[in-house]
Amino acid sequence: MRNYCRPATLATLLLLLVFAANTAMAQSRYLKDGQSGVGIGASLGSGDGYSSLSAAVGYSFGSKFELGVGIAKTSFDDNVIGNDGSATEFDPYFLASIVRPRNGSMVGLELSAQYGKATLSSDALDEAVWDMTSTLWSFGGNLYLKVVSSPSLEVYPMVSADYLTSTTEIEDSYGNSVDDDNSDVSLGVGLGLLFNKKVTITPRLSTYDGETSYGISVGLILPGA
Repeated sequence: MRNYCRPATLATLLLLLVFAANTAMAQSRYLKDGQSGVGIGASLGSGDGYSSLSAAVGYSFGSKFELGVGIAKTSFDDNVIGNDGSATEFDPYFLASIVRPRNGSMVGLELSAQYGKATLSSDALDEAVWDMTSTLWSFGGNLYLKVVSSPSLEVYPMVSADYLTSTTEIEDSYGNSVDDDNSDVSLGVGLGLLFNKKVTITPRLSTYDGETSYGISVGLILPGA
């Protein structure tokens, strides 16, 4: 089981990919003050040895608090955890809009808490009759600027920092298991683009434990009352 140290790190990073997509697509920053709304979106992510496709939906309560959930499917290169390596992820999240750009200020601040669960599989894991799972908690913040504002385009450069604590477990058919616990800080940068007050595109980059991931998210904002 000792050969799965990097997949354990990747399992954490894959959950982080979905977390980054969730907060990147957060619709609260794009809504008017006091306005509620629904945001839906999809995201592509990649790094050294894997690629991921995720989707998320969230609801903003008065542009102040947001609850949502993301799901994802990730594919690994064959040299990571064997042939046909993949992961399925489920990630609920909570986000609070602490500071919003208003009264001439361009600065916004969001705080978030997220939980993630991933199940990994491959031919090698199946042959060994091993189950591999990863869980992650993340607590962090997202600082952004509203540098362009017009009816057709708004631009939001952003930086993020998150404290993550994770456990990756491999269990054999006899109930024996090995755990890999890890805590670290992830840093990220992104650029939020809002077109016609409804469509968002957000490229981003995140680093964690020496690994770097890249992603792009596309979302749709459905404002309510």
